[in-house]
Amino acid sequence: MTEEAGDQRSWGPKSRRSETVTIRLEPRLKYLADLAAQKQRRSLSSFIEWAVEDSLSRISLSGDGSITIKNLESDFEKRLWDVDDSERFMRKAIHCPELLDTDDLKLWKMIEDSLLLLPAQDRTDTGARQWNWAALQDEVFPTIRDIWPSLMMAFVGTSEKEPRSSSEERRRWVEHMRNTVAHGRVYPRIKAKKIMPPPDVGTDEIPF
Repeated sequence: MTEEAGDQRSWGPKSRRSETVTIRLEPRLKYLADLAAQKQRRSLSSFIEWAVEDSLSRISLSGDGSITIKNLESDFEKRLWDVDDSERFMRKAIHCPELLDTDDLKLWKMIEDSLLLLPAQDRTDTGARQWNWAALQDEVFPTIRDIWPSLMMAFVGTSEKEPRSSSEERRRWVEHMRNTVAHGRVYPRIKAKKIMPPPDVGTDEIPF
């Protein structure tokens, strides 16, 4: 059964009001969902969309249950959704690093090692990292959006025959970006005094 869920834009050049999701329901659950939809005078598709939306207020992203997807989305800085692929990834990595899979972690490591996060990273008195959201929104997010195609090319590769790029290609991309940032050509107000050699960005290393 195919259902439409969410008033959201597609990620391609064209947009539409909703994404199409194919789901399978066991007969009992399908029957009960039909009854619930009738009770609310909704179509089954509309009921499933409502049920998903309602559940977001109960899916906890913190151990104490105080942070849910729903209340993150009510805060502009902390929201997880964005129409842009790169910003959507950045928000997920910043707010929910525990949800990153292996490929996500490798990509995040490249971004961290490239110095592209430099303007938005502060340290507390205890040395813990904290984010400067003004710098993220004004400098880092637009920059990541601009370089996203080249980052994806270095990370994924460009050929169907070679769908994954090599660790050497990733290392070269990180080294190039580090030098570009360090010389003030990405963020003019930031110019590193010394360019440190880029760390190993081999495919087997995960940054946590």
